[in-house]
Amino acid sequence: MKKTVLILFLLLLAIPCSSVLAAEQTGNCHCFRNRIYNPADKYAADDYLLTTVFNSLTAQHFSISKRQIVMMKMKGGVPHNDLLIGLYISKCTGTDVSDLLAQKGRGSWKQVLSSITSQPLPQSDCEKTWQLIHDLPATEAAEIITQKMFLDRFSVSDSIFRSLQAQGLVSREIALVLVLAGHMQVEPEDIYIQYKNKGLSWSEIAYNFGLEPADVGKFAGQSPSDQK
Repeated sequence: MKKTVLILFLLLLAIPCSSVLAAEQTGNCHCFRNRIYNPADKYAADDYLLTTVFNSLTAQHFSISKRQIVMMKMKGGVPHNDLLIGLYISKCTGTDVSDLLAQKGRGSWKQVLSSITSQPLPQSDCEKTWQLIHDLPATEAAEIITQKMFLDRFSVSDSIFRSLQAQGLVSREIALVLVLAGHMQVEPEDIYIQYKNKGLSWSEIAYNFGLEPADVGKFAGQSPSDQK
């Protein structure tokens, strides 16, 4: 009887773990088990590295705590695209992002946008992107917001961003490439070549620069002026 109870207890413990692992694949969970580079399993810390860097950049750009982003993704189950769109609208209008996401949970972004205000937005840039958010699917709108975030943060041209996209890199990978290139004062292409042509993992590349994943996340969340 005791053995049966123990087995059931262990199975119950395993359920959240499997849910955590599944959530990690979608970027909604930050309970990562592998947070340091391990030469014996060089890809193990990559997911954590990519996620912590992107979240740090997002937090810095939208003047929000990284912890709040993590909590919204973990406990609130907020999808990545909706979070970026909500943060952008919040920045443009001053509306609390939690209120925006709660409204989105009851409808669409079109409905949210139409319910906020009909007055002109304080920034012309916001007005242009506002219309794109209204007209485009969430995936495309979030990608535009991400690109604007990168171009505001890094001293790179739009062509470099598009070149990295053309190489097949997703947003989290582009973020890491730009962060490492800026910090180490090398070209983004130099980082990409190490990953693509030399077969290094992302965390291995960072490690070769003397950095653990957490280190990269910390300076990714700093403003450019703070890094000088």
